[in-house]
Amino acid sequence: MLLLCRNVLIFMCSALLLAACDQAAPPSGASQAVAQDQAPSTPAVPDAPEAGAGSGVVKFRVGNDEVVSNVWTFARFSNDGDYNFTSNMHRDPRTLTINLREPGAGKTLVFGQNMSSGNYGSYMPEYGKPDQIHTIQSGTLTFTAYDDVQHTFSARFDFVVTNPAGKSETLTGSIENAQIGEPQIMN
Repeated sequence: MLLLCRNVLIFMCSALLLAACDQAAPPSGASQAVAQDQAPSTPAVPDAPEAGAGSGVVKFRVGNDEVVSNVWTFARFSNDGDYNFTSNMHRDPRTLTINLREPGAGKTLVFGQNMSSGNYGSYMPEYGKPDQIHTIQSGTLTFTAYDDVQHTFSARFDFVVTNPAGKSETLTGSIENAQIGEPQIMN
């Protein structure tokens, strides 16, 4: 029970962190994620990461739409080996957030409704609208590369997410050459 409460607290802190990111203005000179007249299904092509944003490219498909963004953050947030990954909500408002435990080369992590595994997350079709959060119900994330010396990783994932009304969608994609940030220890 204590482990479940701790994981719920970590998930809520991650959600608050994401909400706080929405309030921050993008750095001066940064390119906008999607032009106002651009259709939402047209992927924004990431160039150099924005100042303060992580490196690496995130690509995933939701239904027939492809999302292409960069990594906002990937950092350890507990002494238990818990990590948080978030795609850049300023580049594309369709945001993926993943909390996982003990990443490593060749590892496949299983996601499900049981948050005590340490592997859980969400997808927001429009960042900043928490009433639209889609929860990861099941799936896997496999690390295709993980370098402890260079602090980089790549992975592929397949998730089933469910919206508040109970409708499920599939998210399939990859994270390439992401930089692991400095630890943000919360416990």
